[in-house]
Amino acid sequence: APLAPGSCVELRDGGEDVDVTAENSAAYVEAVAAWRLRTSLERPLAAVARGLRAAVPAVVLEDARKMLSAADFCRLLSGLRDLDVTDWRKHTRYAGGLRPDAREVDLFWDVVEGWAAGPPASKQRLHGLLQFATGSRRVPVGGFAHLVGLNGGRHLFTLASGHHMTPGSLPTAHACVCTIDLPVFESRAAAERKLLEAVLVGTKRFDEHETHTSDSEEDEGE
Repeated sequence: APLAPGSCVELRDGGEDVDVTAENSAAYVEAVAAWRLRTSLERPLAAVARGLRAAVPAVVLEDARKMLSAADFCRLLSGLRDLDVTDWRKHTRYAGGLRPDAREVDLFWDVVEGWAAGPPASKQRLHGLLQFATGSRRVPVGGFAHLVGLNGGRHLFTLASGHHMTPGSLPTAHACVCTIDLPVFESRAAAERKLLEAVLVGTKRFDEHETHTSDSEEDEGE
């Protein structure tokens, strides 16, 4: 079980009775690092390993161990950090009577491409928009052609006509099937404002707390 806040952990036998001094501070730092990076993770990792072995046949795990590095396996589990807007647009379908050359579609991609060309904070909006549409901030290995919705099925990213929506409506997501219903956009500025609102909504849980939004390089543990 996780340690309760304020719990005391002995980093060595009898450590509770040993004061940290200048002479033993290096050993103390090394012991803390070992606890945080290894010892404290042993039980959780053992539970993950048991679950993985229960779900994946041993022969598959053995083959994966021979073919994949730790970074490769991480990408298979968590997806790709970088979002390629060209690949995104290439593997998008249109539904509900919405045509690829519709004004709303042009404005949607204009906003998305503008975010992609902007500074890092702007690029993070792409991950928020993807999370709004699919429930995930990353795409699977293989790119948008292999996008998976919340229902676990493979679905291409889809833009659908919001003909049933009022002019003041915000985009609506159907994350199970990777679909966004686009309302009428009065202008490029209105399109960006509405899509940014979708991004903000997409990074919140039902209890309104923001979700983890880090997609930094450290996430992959190269």
